Amino acid sequence: MLSTQSAELLAGAAFASFSDLDAELLAQIQADEVIFPLVSRDHDAIVVVERLQELGFAGRITVLAPALPNAAMVQAELRALGPGTRLTLLSR
Repeated sequence: MLSTQSAELLAGAAFASFSDLDAELLAQIQADEVIFPLVSRDHDAIVVVERLQELGFAGRITVLAPALPNAAMVQAELRALGPGTRLTLLSR
């Protein structure tokens, strides 16, 4: 069961697959932040960041990752794709 705090956070969230990520979706939900995993079954964060850049997304980007030996380097590489400091890598 979700805590009240978790339920409040999820209340404003929209969930979508990578294949649904397009300009129409971003316009419809008016997201100010996009959160996704570093690696999934079908794609990795590089592909998602590139798509967001192509779509002109100007909000915050948060990438969730397991423990990494050099998370700062991975974050720097993702930031170099265009979003700069708008992107944060959260690693365990």
